[in-house]
Amino acid sequence: MFIKDNLSWINVSVACKCLRVTRSCYYNWINNAGKRLERANKRQILVDQIKDEYTKSKKRYGSTKITKSLKSKGICVNHKTVEKLMRANNIKSVVNKKYKATTNSNHTLDVFDNILDRQFNVAKPNVAWVGDITYCATDEGWLYLATVLDLYSNKVIGYAMSKRINKELVINALRNALKARNYPINVIVHSDRGSQYASKAYKALLKEHGLIGSMSRKGNCWGATRSRLTKLSYPSNGIRPPMLLGEPTVMNKELTGQCNEALCAGFCA
Repeated sequence: MFIKDNLSWINVSVACKCLRVTRSCYYNWINNAGKRLERANKRQILVDQIKDEYTKSKKRYGSTKITKSLKSKGICVNHKTVEKLMRANNIKSVVNKKYKATTNSNHTLDVFDNILDRQFNVAKPNVAWVGDITYCATDEGWLYLATVLDLYSNKVIGYAMSKRINKELVINALRNALKARNYPINVIVHSDRGSQYASKAYKALLKEHGLIGSMSRKGNCWGATRSRLTKLSYPSNGIRPPMLLGEPTVMNKELTGQCNEALCAGFCA
């Protein structure tokens, strides 16, 4: 390109010698300009087809599935070519994010006995509540959601959201539940053995309002099963829930929070 653009004042032989290329290579490059343009156009058409399949799959398809989809439409292409073009155009399959632990039971804090003991069927409201924490993956990071469930109705009676998973998250969820139910007493409040629920501040809140603390046995995943039924986490690719908002959209923390509020409101008693 340099030689071609400066032919008015430079000698081809001298320029090729300085640039350490042969004259035959230079002229071959000049004569094949039309073929290069044709290849570039074909490549761009293929990129557009790849983007179309990628969009149709809601950004979930990788090179293998896109290649298979293109071949089903009569487009002959190698999966390595698709992979190369996807990488060059920053087209990435949205994959499942790693599991995010919400329970840390490796602490030295005192825990409650399992008062509930998997007695999930209760005869009236405000006999037993169950608390749990879940998480929502957004394009800005993790958003945590703590819920409190009344086992009588299996409905959310209190919830809270935060960018951090700490004791304030579960405390705010319990406070909202207390307010929603007009501060009942002698309610069994069950949870796992996470450090948030075992914190002094959370226990103090239980004691202040005359609530009875209960925790699952260590290593027992069944204790908070009913609460886990209320998990409102979204697919790891952050797609907006279709039953709420129609068209799929990448979620940020603000939008995810709005969806959580809408969903919780629908579950609330």
